This record gives sequence, structure tokens and C-alpha cells, in this order.
Amino acid sequence: MIRLGKVSVVTLVALWVGSTALAFWLGGIGQRSAIQDGDGRQPPSGRAGAASASPTGGQIRAGGQHADPPLSGTPLRRDPVRALLGFAELGGGPEHPGRPRDLASTMDLEQVRAAVAELEQLGQSPSQQRALWAALGRWTQLEPAAAYAFVTTIGEPKRRHDAKLWILESWGRTDPAGALAHVEANPDSSIGRAAAAAVFDGLADGDPGFAMRFLESLGTGGSPHGHATYRTVRALFERGDREVIAWAETLPAGEIRDRSIHAVIDQWARYDPAAARRWMEEHASGDTLPGAQVELGESWARVDPAAALRWAEALEADRHTSERVKERIYNRWMQYDYETAAQFLVAQEPSPDLDRAFEIYIERARHYNPEATMAWAESITDPKRRARAIYRVGSIWKSRDNAALQSYLQNSGLDQNLIKKLR
Repeated sequence: MIRLGKVSVVTLVALWVGSTALAFWLGGIGQRSAIQDGDGRQPPSGRAGAASASPTGGQIRAGGQHADPPLSGTPLRRDPVRALLGFAELGGGPEHPGRPRDLASTMDLEQVRAAVAELEQLGQSPSQQRALWAALGRWTQLEPAAAYAFVTTIGEPKRRHDAKLWILESWGRTDPAGALAHVEANPDSSIGRAAAAAVFDGLADGDPGFAMRFLESLGTGGSPHGHATYRTVRALFERGDREVIAWAETLPAGEIRDRSIHAVIDQWARYDPAAARRWMEEHASGDTLPGAQVELGESWARVDPAAALRWAEALEADRHTSERVKERIYNRWMQYDYETAAQFLVAQEPSPDLDRAFEIYIERARHYNPEATMAWAESITDPKRRARAIYRVGSIWKSRDNAALQSYLQNSGLDQNLIKKLR
């Protein structure tokens, strides 16, 4: 046995600790080097042990051996095509709501084409659909006409229909003029008017400033896209109300301005009817005003229908506009508060001004209790409208309880031709 002195023991322990720390440090350098080589940069040519990318996204060491793929959370860049295919095959949870679009956003044209081709070979599923739509959306950014031509070859009618609209919507985000020109030059009966609407849906979902500038560029004359403009401005209002209001105030006279003002009032009155009314009175006039009044009344009825009706009763407008405003108010009132609206109408004296309101109520109530609804039909003042309402109520009543209806008809005093139709 060799006896070591105290100093010798301490020295050996120090040497052992030092060598262990050195090995650990060198191992860390090697590990970091492997990570860096996997981060989208190729190792130098001819280096011993150099790794190359495999089709599955792992690393292949010299000699053909596969290294373990990087753990989730490591800062490695993945092939976006492989990543998108992985999402399609494995699915994604709510913790990654925008993942497919994010993955596709970095692809170049060659990668997009490869992704679409491989995604089409997979079985259909919600995750496959999301991944495919993301790839098609990216393809549209890079080569829109080719992307549209591709989706026209999809076999299933519903998928083909939806894919066409998705391409046009994606196209509308960045190049609405080009998308609309394509729609005009290539009419497609399978999507019809929905084609242009999809372009404007994409426009509304893109950059708000760009969208407003494009709408303004449509000019001051008549536009074939008036309703689409209206829908777009409504959507933009929800994303930035103050910006849209300020923009609408500066528009030159014309249809685009009219549609934009109507859309602003429609959306604004759902939150603050009084403010929307003041703004309307300041910025809507001439031919713009009647439509603005209709929009205000309808949206106000969602918030306070009784107040909206009081405003409508005192409204200085032509008879046609006044009737339209009240009709919209009653429609919304009965949609959201059916019983209260009915109680209000019961307390009113029948008059020509209420005929349309009674018709609206009858259309809703006749399916629930046709016998009780008949008295409402009899209260309509206009003879032709009254006869039509009685017949519509009687038709439902006949299908439910014909004996009760025939008993009613015997003592009703109705026109004989109408009675004959209900026999």
C-alpha cells in the first residue's frame, strides 16, 4: 500500500475536480455547436461529423445515423413545409390558433407549391384544412392567378367552391384591384356575386389604412360595389371606429361617401345612438339622409326601441322614408323583445301607420297561436293587406285545427271568396 501525504491527497482531488469541470465545459461547447449548426446554417464543407437535413426535419450524422430531433422549445428553425405538414397530420390545439398561417408566411413559391401538393395527398381533417388554407393564402400572396387556377381543379364541389372564395378573399387583402379585375374577366357562375364580396371581405380583414385608401379610389360616381363598400366600412368600424369616422367625414360626395356614412351610423348607433344621431345630422344631407335615417332607426331599436320609435314619430321625412324607418324599428324590436313589442302594439289604436307593424307581428305569431293571431289580422285597416293576413293566419290554423277554423268562418262575416279559399 502506498501511503500519500496530506498535500498529495489535496492535489489529486483538485486535479480530479478540474478535469471534470473541463470535460463538462468542452461538452457544452460541442452541444452549442450542434445547436448552431441545426439553426438553418450548413456546417463547413468536409468537416468531420458534418450533419445534413433529413426529410423529416431531424439531423443525419456522417455514416447515415439519425440524431435525435431537437426538443420542443429549442431555438431551432424548422423547414416550414415539414412543420405545416406536421400540423396537418397531428392537429393543433387552441394554444396555437394562428400557427398554420404563421408557418406558411415564411414560405417561398417553391415551398408553397410543395406544401400544397403534399397536403392534398393527406386525408381530409380540420387540421389538414387549416394547413391547406394557410398554404393557399400564402400562394395567393405570391402568385394569385396561379393559386386560383389550381383550386378550380379541386374535385369536390363544396371544397372547390370554398377554396375559390378563400383565394379571392386572400387576394383582396393586398391587391383588391387585381382581384376584382380577375373576377370581371373570369365570370364564374358557381360563386356568382359572392366572388366580389369575398374580395371586399379580404380587404376589410387587411390593413385598415390601405382599405380606406382603396375605397376612396373607387371614385365619386356610381359603383357596382356599393353594398360591398357598406359591408367593408362596417367591418373597419369595429376595428377602429375613430379612424373610420374621421375618414368618412373627408370623403367627396358620391356613392362611396353615402355608403360609408350609412355604415358608420349603422354601427355607431348600436353603441351610442345619441352620438350617431348628432353626427348624422351634421354629415348626412340630401340623398344621403333618408338611408341614414333608416340605418339610425334600425340600430337604435337594438338598444332602446321605444326611444327609437318616439324619434321616428317626430321625424320630418317623406312618408316612404318614415314607413321604412318604423318598419325597421318594429322588426328589430320584435326580434329582440317580442313580448314587449306586442304589448305596445295592443295598446295602440288600429291605423294605417300601424298596418305594417301588425303584419310583422302576425308573421311571427301565426306559427305559435294562429287562433289568437286572427284578431290581429282583422285589425289591419287596408282591405287587401287585411285579407292577405287573414288568409296566411287561416292557412296555419287549418293545418292545426280545421274544425275550429271552420267554426270561426261561419260567423266571421268575411268575403265569400276568402272563405272559399280557407274551406
